[in-house]
Amino acid sequence: MMKKYSKINALLFLSLLLGGCFDEIQLDLPEGGAPKMVVEGYVNQGQNELEVFITVGNSTSFEDEAGDVELLPLERAYLIYNGVPFPQYPLENNTLNRLAIADFEQQAPSNGAPVYQLQVQLADGRIYQSAPDVLPPLPRPESIDVGTYSRETRNEVGVVLERDYVEILVSTPLQVGSSEKALLRWEMSGVYQFQEAPAPISSTLDPQQTCYIPDDLSGNQILIFNGRETTESSLQRFPAIRDIPLNHFFATGYYLTVLQQTLSPAAYNYWDQLRENANPGGGLFDPTPGTVSGNIQNLDDPEELVLGFFYATQTDTLRRLIRPGELGTPLSYCGNPNNQGQEQCRECTVISNSTLTKPDYWIE
Repeated sequence: MMKKYSKINALLFLSLLLGGCFDEIQLDLPEGGAPKMVVEGYVNQGQNELEVFITVGNSTSFEDEAGDVELLPLERAYLIYNGVPFPQYPLENNTLNRLAIADFEQQAPSNGAPVYQLQVQLADGRIYQSAPDVLPPLPRPESIDVGTYSRETRNEVGVVLERDYVEILVSTPLQVGSSEKALLRWEMSGVYQFQEAPAPISSTLDPQQTCYIPDDLSGNQILIFNGRETTESSLQRFPAIRDIPLNHFFATGYYLTVLQQTLSPAAYNYWDQLRENANPGGGLFDPTPGTVSGNIQNLDDPEELVLGFFYATQTDTLRRLIRPGELGTPLSYCGNPNNQGQEQCRECTVISNSTLTKPDYWIE
């Protein structure tokens, strides 16, 4: 039986190979019709463990919900590390797998950067394998800042208005030692405070509560930067993402999380093609006007069209509390008299994904 899931934003889907060992497969995405095979994912190397996430299945009709995939049962899936297969550490489909890196390093040591591949065998015997991907070094980001700006935009009825927006600014070196400049990718998310309306709507029997609500800033945006196209050795307050509406999300407190990854040249090329070709608001497997280079191959049928990419990366995390005063102290939702009768101003837990539990990392 195939299981359907709504495709997770490319967390860390989170795109590879350096040099001439990689045979690039040009994927001509169809206009619609028959589902296509999807094999994609990543290995994120930390200090002591590997995080591996894979998705294996069939893409549904392109007229269905964007990015939906029918998961397929696996006979087995595993990493190939520095040319050595490790089937003794099986990977589960559509699940974050955590593996001790020492187990791999002891059996397949390397004098250089680690090289990763993925092999997947389906229950029907088909075998898919990714091209090798050399793990690139990771420059550690120095800081994240926020800024505001105004621009004209049309509202839902076509009236031109001037509105305020937020941008996230990243400062980071672009090199580690004498290595080549990095090819960077960011994912950004946040958690914002939502305060209920105070008395008289609240009372001693119904005290004012504060909820914490997740906010996916990146959405379907692909945030990448080619460090090899600049003469600078670092980025200083680079606007990695813009056009974030300045609204009540920032009225009480907003905790920003920025994930910085490095990509190999082939992975960067993949994400760059997706960025150029993606339909606004669509998923990664929506039809596009061009072609996308994948690195997954059916070992018995190299001509089969396979969507997706498997890549190796490292990730560093920066967090920052954005205080209301930094953005001009925007009005809270329940601070607007027109909203104080709304249900969420009396009981904020009705807001989707809200919780009364403050995140562990939230430090005032």
